[in-house]
Amino acid sequence: IEIASFEWRQGGQRGDALRVRSKDGAEGVTFCSHTKWRQLPQFFSAIVRPALVGRDARALEEHMANFWRRNFEWTGPALWTAWAHAELAILDMLGRIANAPVAELLGGVRRRSVPMYLSSTAREGDPIAEIDAIAQRLRETGCTGVKVKVGGRMHFNEDAAPNWTPTMIRESRRRLGSDVTLYADANGSFDAPTAIAVARQLEAQAFAMFEEPCPGDDTTMTAQVSRRVRIPIAGGENLAVLPEWRDAMTGAFDIIQPDPLYSGGMIRCMALAREAARRGLGFNPHYPRDNAMAAPLVHLCTAAPTLWGLQEYRMRDIPNDIPHASEYRLVNGAMALVDAPGFGVSIDPDFWRGATPL
Repeated sequence: IEIASFEWRQGGQRGDALRVRSKDGAEGVTFCSHTKWRQLPQFFSAIVRPALVGRDARALEEHMANFWRRNFEWTGPALWTAWAHAELAILDMLGRIANAPVAELLGGVRRRSVPMYLSSTAREGDPIAEIDAIAQRLRETGCTGVKVKVGGRMHFNEDAAPNWTPTMIRESRRRLGSDVTLYADANGSFDAPTAIAVARQLEAQAFAMFEEPCPGDDTTMTAQVSRRVRIPIAGGENLAVLPEWRDAMTGAFDIIQPDPLYSGGMIRCMALAREAARRGLGFNPHYPRDNAMAAPLVHLCTAAPTLWGLQEYRMRDIPNDIPHASEYRLVNGAMALVDAPGFGVSIDPDFWRGATPL
């Protein structure tokens, strides 16, 4: 199945999409990351596309290994995010050709539905107002868990808003009740001593997970926290180098959270999921999306050998204005695998005619 072309189309405020075509006319599509990485189209065009056009789409793992060997100086989330966009589109195309969902290509469907938690992204303003907004969304969606932000996102022990962390930890439990599963995400905000102190607060309120307490690439510092606390420590969304993952899985994280984009695609994430299962670690991928944008996460989670806890669903929908057809919906706190070829998402042909080609 020879890859003939890629088209990255920019739709302005509607977002971007990528389409791959085979020499025989088969197609696959994916939505593109719309919240960051605006330089990706150029990176994709210069480095990723030449590595894949003219090659057999069925040999993705071989192409990935050769791609890394040729571009190892660039290695990191930006390189692997560019690659992952191509991989998602190719997997969608292969699924359509095989008349099978992508999850089947990843090793088989192990579960048909994925329970989700709401992922709150706020860490400034009034924490009580944010907790009240969470409560409302829990009622609307049927979800039974939420992840809240603590710290200031790489702010070196400072909150983004005064007194945010202790208030959010204490009041989340008090106002949401004992039946709601609570996770906390620091996005690398703390050094080890401060993270340990915050972990004690989380443990006192029966939080079930503490994500990225220290800078994500400092697995030594994170391991210092893991050894001293009871709450499971999670992380890995920004790890893209495999030796970093080896270190992360030998003492830093109890739960690994590779991202289908930042970590280099679904094939890499599945390899990490298998390794986590072998080591007895939790697998809880990072991918804050909603509705049709969450399709890759659903396929990854339904194919993974094991899953830990609830899975991520963006609390505040970001409208996807690219015209598309999809049956992906959050229903009673869960997302079901859509029984359709590829990822089960079709982009309206009018988008490709009207969007700007890059």
